[in-house]
Amino acid sequence: MEADREQYPDPADVAGNFDKFIFGVISRLNEREAQRLNDLSDFFVDALELADNTAECNAALAATERADLNMDGRVVMMPASAPKDMTDGRYRKFAAGFRIYKNIEPAGSVPITRDELHALKKLPKINSRTEYEALLYIGRFPGIDDISTHAVKPAFIRMLVLFPGLTKDLVAKMSGSPDKDMEQVLIPELFVAYQLMSRLVDESDIDVARESEPAPDADYLLR
Repeated sequence: MEADREQYPDPADVAGNFDKFIFGVISRLNEREAQRLNDLSDFFVDALELADNTAECNAALAATERADLNMDGRVVMMPASAPKDMTDGRYRKFAAGFRIYKNIEPAGSVPITRDELHALKKLPKINSRTEYEALLYIGRFPGIDDISTHAVKPAFIRMLVLFPGLTKDLVAKMSGSPDKDMEQVLIPELFVAYQLMSRLVDESDIDVARESEPAPDADYLLR
């Protein structure tokens, strides 16, 4: 796992870049928005330290009775070093993946609720299309019928289990507003989420390209 660490930006540098971003914009914000970014920065330091340590992540997953999500071989995703990277077109699918709906219909989709997101923490790790279709059939987990979202990705469930507050808030805000400008408002949260979730991808996860199965996985996160 130490080899992985060398392929990502150093957590201290990433946290430092995030603080520089906050310093550059905070003077233009009202008190509520300034507090939002300060709280996010405080959370980010500890969360990134945990996400960057696979052994500690596995211990935390086991403590929540989700040892089935343990990572044995972390897969390195494309790094992002500063919040401005999230405005790059390559990251737009990552942002859109947090728009999770249920009852998808032409007349309108209903955003997944926070209670349903809480229940999604128990979604079994999906290892095959057959398992995915079986979970769809039983209908126990709303929001998993659209595979273009993050809902069925083991990395997302790991993030939901380890960092439920950030994950639920981000999904609720992204899903609750059809306005694409919401992505601009939430760039700080999306940057933090990318830093965490990109460190929670394991080589055993479904749809992740491996040497034995070199299928493109650009839609998984960013490789």
